[in-house]
Amino acid sequence: MRPLDNVQMIEVKEGVHESVYDENDRYVGPGVIAKQYQNLVKSNPWISMVDPSGGPCLNEHTDLGNFFSDEFNGLCIQSFEPIETGYRINTYGKFDHLADTKIIGGIINTSE
Repeated sequence: MRPLDNVQMIEVKEGVHESVYDENDRYVGPGVIAKQYQNLVKSNPWISMVDPSGGPCLNEHTDLGNFFSDEFNGLCIQSFEPIETGYRINTYGKFDHLADTKIIGGIINTSE
């Protein structure tokens, strides 16, 4: 099986939540993709992505510089926190994990 491209992935993400309604707008059941794959979708106690109307879809670890101005380059999404007006986006620097690294005689030491 080959991996899905971005368009196919979007169709699956949308389709897995699709429901079928009759002409009176009464729920009939899950859509075709939902019927087959909805049991694989699990709810987590945390929010790992936000898809605002008009986009872009933002996921954990997304580099915000890919979507917004250069001043956001290297600023990545750590988590989303629900607040009264929407979501607070908590971030980290793309290279923050290197801050504690010391190079000693050409050897990288991260244990100190």
